[in-house]
Amino acid sequence: MAAADETHPVDARHLRSALEFAVLMAEEGQKFKPPLPFPKGLQQYFKRDHLPVQALSRVRRLVERDDVFRQRISKGALPELVDEIGRTWLTRPEGWQATVARLAAEAEAAAEEAEAARQLKKAERRRLAAEQVAARTRAELVVLQERLAE
Repeated sequence: MAAADETHPVDARHLRSALEFAVLMAEEGQKFKPPLPFPKGLQQYFKRDHLPVQALSRVRRLVERDDVFRQRISKGALPELVDEIGRTWLTRPEGWQATVARLAAEAEAAAEEAEAARQLKKAERRRLAAEQVAARTRAELVVLQERLAE
């Protein structure tokens, strides 16, 4: 997993939209004459619609090591293409690290809430199924008791 650490306080998975955008921009930049420079390690991710989880940290490091590339692509990072945390990470306004950490925490909380809601819904379906089984069993019991009484 692309874990957070002291150097990178936010897990790379929270930057997925920005990292995939960086790869896309690097790939598209090669269609110009002359081609736009990009971190060479990104080339192996061209022609992919989605970055694998294990590639996120590597792509992050490649983009972070090339400030010129990062700043260039940040100008094209529209909200329709890159989420807020990704745009903040790319543009790096003053206080960006705290903003990115806050947005990541909010995303984590939302994911936990969604998971709790999913688990609750699953438990509710199980409860309803158990109630149906219990009602069916009671009905069968009534029928059997009537047959025995005859």
